[in-house]
Amino acid sequence: MTDDFDPRMLIAIRVTVDNLVKPLDLPEHPRDGDCLDWAPRLTALLVDAGLPAITVTVIGWLHHDTSLIGWLHKATVIDGGAVVDCTARQFHPDFPVLWVTTPGNYAAQLGERTGVETVTFEP
Repeated sequence: MTDDFDPRMLIAIRVTVDNLVKPLDLPEHPRDGDCLDWAPRLTALLVDAGLPAITVTVIGWLHHDTSLIGWLHKATVIDGGAVVDCTARQFHPDFPVLWVTTPGNYAAQLGERTGVETVTFEP
């Protein structure tokens, strides 16, 4: 995954995703485990609209060298350059209900708000 995404492309993805999810009743107060349902639903919606999206596992490492995991989460990634998440608010209420951002920003903000050392993505 890369943060070398053209900012105009990220804006276009954000607008497209916003329009696609309007009919959905996104969770305003997600709970632990909601990502297991919502990430695949978002991925399927985006794939059906023709976007190259996959569901990934996001890992919050308390200590990466010793394989100590703080949390696991599911999110959607579009073309390796945009993360889409509608359940990140379970980690912090300041996250948007529908969060569309770069992988680097996503990992940095989740890491900061949850206190983990490192955040990684696994297909």
